[in-house]
Amino acid sequence: MRVQVGRVNSQGRSAGGRFRLVLQVTRSHLVAVCAIEKPTPSISEISDIVRNAAAFPVDYLAFLNRGAYEVVLDLCLNNETSEAWAIPVTEPFFAGSADGLSFDPKMDTSHVEVPWAAGAVPEFPTALHDLTEAIRYPRRTFEYCRMAVEVVRRHFDPQSAKRDASRHVRGEQALCAALRVTRGSLRSLERVAARSRHGELVFSMNWEMRQRALELAWEIVARFGAFLQGAPTEGWRELDILVEQ
Repeated sequence: MRVQVGRVNSQGRSAGGRFRLVLQVTRSHLVAVCAIEKPTPSISEISDIVRNAAAFPVDYLAFLNRGAYEVVLDLCLNNETSEAWAIPVTEPFFAGSADGLSFDPKMDTSHVEVPWAAGAVPEFPTALHDLTEAIRYPRRTFEYCRMAVEVVRRHFDPQSAKRDASRHVRGEQALCAALRVTRGSLRSLERVAARSRHGELVFSMNWEMRQRALELAWEIVARFGAFLQGAPTEGWRELDILVEQ
């Protein structure tokens, strides 16, 4: 089915400043014209605004058609300079390949070996799915990152104490010990996810906060995958990331 959405004008404010947006969908082709108060916004900041603006009409059309639609952004054009940038499918949330990280953002991905044995542990593929959703839906990044970490923690919950109210605390302690993560990092992500879940971060969230949440969650899940495969952990540096600074 070809999707048609008439021209809509809107304006708003984010942590990066005020913006105006014109959105239109013609034959399933989405066009957004965005004017941002911030003088030098990044591609990530621009795409975040457009994804958030397009999310509601796209989700509503998917709801009516009992389907799952996806917004694909491929090109950003500066209408003053005519300069064009391709919008990457990846997000640069790792500043660099720092020593002591399990996940290498610059690794060679041309010859990937899928860790099927690790994938047989149900928490691992579930956490991977949550991470991809954290990228797709900027407004829900913090909740999905928290869900990914939660499902990893569940793997470390003591199986002998399923009805024990303290099992989650003990599982979290075991996760932090095995994957070298501070509990403060987990608490920071949990607090931000709780605020986001209740709609309190709409105006204060920004790319830097999302970057820290994504980096933390991505590294925890990467370490979990390495842990399941029996990889050495001696070189991992302790993760101590405050999402909201």
